[in-house]
Amino acid sequence: MPEGWNRLPHGSPRAQKLGETFLLSGKQALLQMPSAVVQGEYKGLLNPQHPGFGRIQIVSVEKFPFDTRIFKS
Repeated sequence: MPEGWNRLPHGSPRAQKLGETFLLSGKQALLQMPSAVVQGEYKGLLNPQHPGFGRIQIVSVEKFPFDTRIFKS
């Protein structure tokens, strides 16, 4: 990822361009990127422009146990 991709306020122009290029090209169905919130974790961005997008299926769902200590009371 380009430098500054995870800064606040968000909006690294280079990171935005990377995402735009991914979406508009339609070449890949999924872009894996690091999580800005949980270091060492990744997230995926699905590309609706990809020809195989309609065949993508969710095969399992798991609950995510949020640590309630991170939320203000």
